[in-house]
This record gives sequence, structure tokens and C-alpha cells, in this order.
Amino acid sequence: MLNNKKIPRNWIIDSKDNGCAIGVDSITKHSGKHSIRIDGSQFGKTGTTKEPALIANTYGALSAQKIITIEVNAWVKVSAAADSAVALFIQDLKGEKTIRTYAKNTNRQWQKLSLKFNTDANKPWYGFYYGVEIGKRSVTYFDDISIGIDGKLIADPLSTHFEPGAENINWLNAHLSPLKSVALMPAHDDLEPIGKLCADANLVGIGEPTHGTSEALKFKLRLLEYLVTKKGFTTIALEEAIPTCDIMNEVLNTNNRSIKDSLLSLPFYKLWKTAEIEAMLAWVSKYNKEHAHKVNFIGIDMEDRGMKTSRCMLRSYWQQNKAALIEIKLLDSRLDTLVKTSATSDDALLVMKLADSVRFQIEKIGQVLKSEEGNIKSKEELFKLQTYVRVCQQWLNVKFYNGDRDELMADNIGFYLKNHPDDKVLVWAHNFHIASHASNGAKSMGAYLKMQFANKYVPIGFTSAQGTYNAAKDYTQKSWSAYTFETAYKGTYEYILSKAKSGLYFLPLNTKATDQKAAFWLKIPMKHLDIGYIQSGGEDDYKFYGNLGSVFDGVVFCKATTAADSYLKK
Repeated sequence: MLNNKKIPRNWIIDSKDNGCAIGVDSITKHSGKHSIRIDGSQFGKTGTTKEPALIANTYGALSAQKIITIEVNAWVKVSAAADSAVALFIQDLKGEKTIRTYAKNTNRQWQKLSLKFNTDANKPWYGFYYGVEIGKRSVTYFDDISIGIDGKLIADPLSTHFEPGAENINWLNAHLSPLKSVALMPAHDDLEPIGKLCADANLVGIGEPTHGTSEALKFKLRLLEYLVTKKGFTTIALEEAIPTCDIMNEVLNTNNRSIKDSLLSLPFYKLWKTAEIEAMLAWVSKYNKEHAHKVNFIGIDMEDRGMKTSRCMLRSYWQQNKAALIEIKLLDSRLDTLVKTSATSDDALLVMKLADSVRFQIEKIGQVLKSEEGNIKSKEELFKLQTYVRVCQQWLNVKFYNGDRDELMADNIGFYLKNHPDDKVLVWAHNFHIASHASNGAKSMGAYLKMQFANKYVPIGFTSAQGTYNAAKDYTQKSWSAYTFETAYKGTYEYILSKAKSGLYFLPLNTKATDQKAAFWLKIPMKHLDIGYIQSGGEDDYKFYGNLGSVFDGVVFCKATTAADSYLKK
């Protein structure tokens, strides 16, 4: 199975030299039909690199299961080598420890290499890299790889060997619920299975496989309309900076304000500046003007660049408080110094000293806020001010103290519900964030929410098997266009989901039916379509691993999707 770059799927090359290529060979093999051929004949030819090249695959990178014992066996043949050392290796996912065993370069015959390693109980492994390490100018063949985990031989990954049979597809067809449309429509009967799933929830996550998928964004609005009008939901929580959404709330509840102009002028993430998001905001505005009980629109993210909007909101509130303004001005000055120094200095200790000074200044502003609580008009106003201080703390934490963005977003949702206990919230974010999932011991936002809210939190994924998406060409975000993503292939959940009788449906995943034998594939780690706001650039578009039956409580599948209508595209 080759990917778009004609490299065996799931394999990667880690090299500072361009003279290394990986492919398959049907002539030189130890057994079966193919071997992996690593052509390093040009590697190191210029003499500029001293480091070996690593040709690796990954086991369990997104598994929550701790690994105690690892055993890897493989057959290796070095057919041409000059001053080169070839080794079988395993390495932890952080790259802190590598275990290797070297092949002999004599005879140019197939050699069996074996590695066995016990992980440290105090530093557990949840996954690892395995593969071949080569030195200068060698051609190496790699075949008959076997992996044992805790004494059990496994197929890695099992999903690449699995072709769904009739019983699997029959199960899928028997348990899916067809949907009439992704777009708003008067009837809601086809959404009732989702309503049943969310009956006891006050927190529903709805995902998207890319931030630029039109059908996903349209369906989110349809689900929002249903949950608000039929299930009493009150709040939309968007993967967006908190203070930006607070400003937008004012726009949504003010007559004669242009939502499109506001969306384009406010510091929203550029990925949200689309016709589909404008339609969602317009629906909220119209609903609020027609109903006494308003739908609230909130952000959950701390990615407020340089705390700029949060500082502006605090400064605006304390216009007449000279003491508070002095503290904010000190924060401005210290932050400017930190940002400039971190961009130009290699002195890590100096940068952290400056970060500590900014953190101290944010704490002082928090103390000012606490001393002023008695003068604040309402609980809601106090909540917002507390949130802006929190955003400053969180932004600094993520940028300079290895803070976990997903954990902090979950904490922000929890903080909101603590202050608004009667609200019912729809969380609008990427599939990966809303999924209840653990990766190498770290959790997604959805996993934190499941821990905190249990069955009161229901994550629903949305995915597709073919089509286009809108994204920025690169991280400058100067050019936004529509791109085609790879059609789902064997080893992805979308490959199986696309074989259903319906091209648009909802599949519940938190039922006893998923324990049936024909549904066992839901519990095999497979890839999911997973693209951010940057074009994937020929890399694998299906990057998210996870057991579909456990990361979501339900999934919406739309076989073919199209790119969102960006207002920034050229």
C-alpha cells in the first residue's frame, strides 16, 4: 500500500540528507510478495551529514495502553554498503531513548535481527517507533517484521489487513439512520436518533474532519437549530479565542450591524471567515431578536495572540481605575520585552525569567480584580473579567510553560458551566478535540470533558471519504484555496463507512449493538480523516488514530464533501 508520495503507507524517513528513498521491491524479498527497499546509495554522499537516517513506522502512537515489554524481529539484507552501519531499532515517541542492534555487512545475505526491551515502570511507554537505521551509502531490504507487546504477537496495524465482509456491512446498514440533508430544513424527524443520544446531556460536542468542510459546518448549524428549538440548548462554544466571541455577542444582539463585516474585521481565526460561519452567526442573531431567551455564543480557546484582545477588554473596563491601568501597562511592557527577547535570544534562562515576570504581573492583575469584586455590577460581568485574566494566564502557559491546550479548553468549558450551571452547551470544534481520546498519555479536550461530565458529555464526530476542503496554503495564511483530499483507503474508518447503503447518515456508537461480533472493527485502532487549517501538502490526510467505537458516542458520515466558502480565498 503506497501513499501519494509512493512510499509504503505509514512509513516515514527522518533524515537531514535528501539522498534516502523508501519503496517496495518484488524481486528481493525474504518471503511473501514484497519487501521494503531502502535506497540510501546517495545518502551522505556530500559528506555534510554525520547522523544516520531513520526509516520508521509507529506502533500505538495514539493508544492509551501502557507497554511493559517490546519485542521486534525483522529480516534485513544489506545488498550494497560502503562504510555503513545498518541497525534495527526501537525508540520512544519523545525520542529520548533508542535501542538498536546492528546487522553484519558480510555475505550480503538475509539476517534475522531481534530486539527485546522492558520499559521503565516510572516512565511508561504508550507507543514507539521501530524500523531501520542506516549510515552512509547503503541499499537495504527489510522484510518479515514481527512485533510482540507484553508477550503477545500482534499484527501492526491490524486495520491495514482488514477488508470488511458482508456481515460487517450488513451490521452497519442495520444500525445507521439516514439523514435527509446537512442543511437547515423545517423537518427534524431524521435528527431524532441524535436527540435520543443527547437526551440526558447538557454538553454535546460536534466535530469536523477539517476546518474547511462545507457540509460539516452546515450540519453543525442544522444540529444547533434542532438542539436549541427542540432540546433546550442555550449556548454555542466555538474553538475560538474567548474575548473575540464576547465582542461578537454584542454584534449578534445589536440591530443594523453587519455580521459579515464584523466577522471579517474581528480577530477571528481566518479559518472561520467563511459563508458557513456567517450563516451560523446570522441564525443566532435572528433567533435572539425573535426570542426573549437568547442563545449565547462563547469562545473556549486561549489563543488570543499576545493576549491582545484580553488586555484590551480589561483596559476598557478599568478606564477610570488608575491603579488597575498602571498594572496593565506594566503587563504590556513586560510582555513586549518577553516576546522580543524570545524571538531573538538563545538564552533560555533569560527568556524564562522574563516569562516568570509576566506571570507575576498577570497574578497582580488577578489580585486587583479580586479586590474590586464588590464594585462589579453583576455576576456575568465578574465572570467575563475573570475569564480575560484566565486567558492571559493560559496563553502564557501554552507558549512558555508547555501548557496543554486541550486540557485548558476543557477547563474553560468547565469554568463556564460552573458559573452557568443551567446552560446546555454545543461544543463546536475539530474532531480530534471533541473526541474522548488519549494520545501517548496525554488527553484530548473531549477526554477531559468525559472525565468531568461522564455521560452528560456526548461527542459526535463528522467525517467523509472523498472530496475537497478549504485551507491555507502555508502558515503565513496569505492564500486560501480549495484542495482535494485523498479518497479513503483500506486502513481508515471512512473506507468502511463509505460501503454503507446510504451516503449520508448518523451511526450511534454508545449502544450494546457495537459489542456484536460483526461490529468488532469499531474497536480496532484505525485512521480517521484529519486535516487542520493548513493544506496537508501531500502527507497522509488520515492522521488521527483511535477506536471509533470509543472516541465518539456517534458519528455523522457524508460520503462526499466540498470546500467551505472562504471569504479570504484568492
